[in-house]
Amino acid sequence: MSKVSVIMPTYNRAWIIERAIKTVLEQSYKDFELIIVNDGSTDNTGPVLEQFNDERISIIKLETNGGLSHARNTGLKKATGEFVAYLDSDNVWYKDFLKVSVESFDDQTKMVYSGQNMFLVGGTKEEPIVLARKTRNLDYNLTKLTRENYIDVNCVVHRKTILEDIGYFDETLKVLEDWDLFVQTAIKYPFGIKHIDQVLGEYYYYMPETAETLSNKQWQKHIEWYFGIDEAEGDDLKIKTKIQNLIKEQK
Repeated sequence: MSKVSVIMPTYNRAWIIERAIKTVLEQSYKDFELIIVNDGSTDNTGPVLEQFNDERISIIKLETNGGLSHARNTGLKKATGEFVAYLDSDNVWYKDFLKVSVESFDDQTKMVYSGQNMFLVGGTKEEPIVLARKTRNLDYNLTKLTRENYIDVNCVVHRKTILEDIGYFDETLKVLEDWDLFVQTAIKYPFGIKHIDQVLGEYYYYMPETAETLSNKQWQKHIEWYFGIDEAEGDDLKIKTKIQNLIKEQK
């Protein structure tokens, strides 16, 4: 078996990180190390992490919050695996994610990615409510990737050696740092990326009132549009109002 280094950055996710850690520890593929980078958390993330007693887990505590790119790079520099995977502390892998991913590599493959079930979550942290669902599972297309960020870091496994050629995450980027890395990989190895046509994990978007994230700070309106719950305007509003009235008339 080939060892996988799993990098998990976290910042003030004490309320949810236990779920993510458990989905790594429960993987059917057992040859991995989990490197958790506590990126200057000010909540009780530290005590939550200390509850886990597993020799495969190592914890790096940063005194100040340096952001996702810096946290991931810090973990990568400690990684000892042939392969690298990433799981954010509020997302989930299904139990065969690592197994299917590693087994999909051949001699030419540099990176693989799979599909995800995505959830838009409202309510509270204690009582979350799923507002909408989607599935993301798109084929690999180099041209499309240079125009649109459609591969999520949480569903990627890559050879660690690619970092020697393209470098680490760009720490000047606060968002889209994963897209930057994947586009560089695709340009360097245009035939080295493989899509796995299976849904092997879950990604969670949160409404701002539920949990503050980089996504809902930057793209909340886009997220609502993506899940189909955005407020209608113009002709779109006219049509939706007409549809609602037709539905009422049928009752």
